Amino acid sequence: MACLTGCGAASEEKTVAKALGLEKLPAVTHISSCDSHGGFHGDGVSCIALTFEDDQLEQQLAACKQEQEACGSDYVRLQALTDEQERLTAELDAKTERWVYLNDLKERIDAQQ
Repeated sequence: MACLTGCGAASEEKTVAKALGLEKLPAVTHISSCDSHGGFHGDGVSCIALTFEDDQLEQQLAACKQEQEACGSDYVRLQALTDEQERLTAELDAKTERWVYLNDLKERIDAQQ
C-alpha cells in the first residue's frame, strides 16, 4: 500500500504513477482517497491509498531458481541465471525500499491529521 500527496485534476492512478516515476501502474486496486482542500487557495492535502497486486518479480525469481537447479553442469548457463537472479533481487530490493519509504510517509501524514 502507498500513500502519496498531490493536487490536480489528473486521475488518481496517473497521479500516483507520476509520483513514482512510472508511465503506468501495474495491477492496481483502488482502496481509498481523501482530499482536505477547502477552496481555491491550494491549501490542503490529497491522499490516495492503493494496493499493488503484482508479484511478477517474485515469480521471475522463483523461475530463475528452478532453472538454476536444473542446469546441472552447464556453468555458462548457471552464471547467466545467477546474474539474472542478482538483477531481479536488486530490483525487488529497490521496490521494497521505495514501499517502506512511502509507508513511512503515509504514517507521518496520518499522524499530522
